[in-house]
Amino acid sequence: MKAKDYQTLTLCAFIHNRGLFDLLSSELSSEFFTEPELYAVYETMIAKGAQFTVPELGVAVQGQGGLALIKDIGNSYKRYGVDKDFSENDTRKYAQAVDRMGRLHNIRVLLKAASEDLDEDKLGDEEKDEELVAGLINNLVGTQYQRESQKGFQPFDQYLGQFQERLTNILAGNPAEDRLESGFTSFDGATGGGYPVGLTVLGGMPGSGKTQWAWQSVINIASRIRDNEEVGICAVNSVEMTGAALASRSVLASAGIDSVALRLGKYNDDEAAIKSINRELRRQKGLPILIDESDYLTSNMISARVSGLKARFKNVVIVVTDFAEIVSDPGESQELRVAKVFVSAKALGKRLKCPVMLLTQLNRAVELTNTRVPSMRSIRYSGMAEAIADMIVLIYNPQYYITAGVKLTTHPQMPPVDGRAYLIVGKNREGAVGFLPMGWAPTFARWSDLGVKTLDSYQEV
Repeated sequence: MKAKDYQTLTLCAFIHNRGLFDLLSSELSSEFFTEPELYAVYETMIAKGAQFTVPELGVAVQGQGGLALIKDIGNSYKRYGVDKDFSENDTRKYAQAVDRMGRLHNIRVLLKAASEDLDEDKLGDEEKDEELVAGLINNLVGTQYQRESQKGFQPFDQYLGQFQERLTNILAGNPAEDRLESGFTSFDGATGGGYPVGLTVLGGMPGSGKTQWAWQSVINIASRIRDNEEVGICAVNSVEMTGAALASRSVLASAGIDSVALRLGKYNDDEAAIKSINRELRRQKGLPILIDESDYLTSNMISARVSGLKARFKNVVIVVTDFAEIVSDPGESQELRVAKVFVSAKALGKRLKCPVMLLTQLNRAVELTNTRVPSMRSIRYSGMAEAIADMIVLIYNPQYYITAGVKLTTHPQMPPVDGRAYLIVGKNREGAVGFLPMGWAPTFARWSDLGVKTLDSYQEV
């Protein structure tokens, strides 16, 4: 038998015969559970008497590793004859009940502790108050949905098993669970499935189309969630633009309407254009997208509010923040302040197990180069972004400079072409790097696929 089977059998024997504990306790293996843990579980079971299969028992022994052991007993009742009335069909319901009771118990503990911390006499420091509330919400959501993230060290075999499950799904033709398709088939094919779970940094100069790229990705993802009747929402933190401005851009870009011409009344008598706008309004209505347009946001506020969405909607599919430099985190210097924003975004994606996209401006140093081709060092305060991001995407639009009359040395692999811009993937965990041509219509602020599904390497000029 495996060590875990031996421990389960021993624990079952303890339930039936207290004297066995004194004889066998010194022989217990500690590969999975230590002797003190087993003793604490056993004592609790003795105190409960014959009610050791009740869900409340799982709550009582949680801190001693008892929850896992009780599940083992339930799953192996036939082999060990623990409870003849415990049927195989009861196992799943029982385990779920134990989990639920355990979560409620932990939530009560958190709220009791928070009530003491939130005493009026202890409040007053705005930054500390914000961190306290954000931490409480994060802990509550973590308790409810992400308890496994707080287990600490786990056996390597556990993660091999997770990889094996991923491999089985991939070989069966299912989308990779650690990637989220953007809806741009070129980008998804070239990057190995789209945005990775974790942090994606999207950088570009003002007017390069980075906000529109992120927003079109959100529209694509939200449409897929709605059309497939999936569970989840997309969260957008728009510190720069209002929600109404994003909605206007979304509808007009999809309808192929020039927003400037619309404001000047040039579409007033264009029935086809008006019909196209109304069609897009109907198509985009009901998309599972929530926008926070607050003019003051910190990383703690973003984390707390997104965690609240997790509690409400069960699943946050993607989080987009536009943009990093305008998030109002405190810091002794601008570099440290923005670094905290990157670190917090990374932690949020890891905790919620979803892609987090953080938009950022490029520094002016890129304008000192002959080609204006950006690199990862072109990101403002790029050190932290390069270190922790799972993917870094930079937008290069040479035609923008040509139109503005800027003298530009043409890059031989990324020449200026009407209706085209380039995405440069500078970092991609478990994927290729290089550049990808994409369709870009500046008049309508709209991105489109060009059919290319591979990233090409390039030389800096």
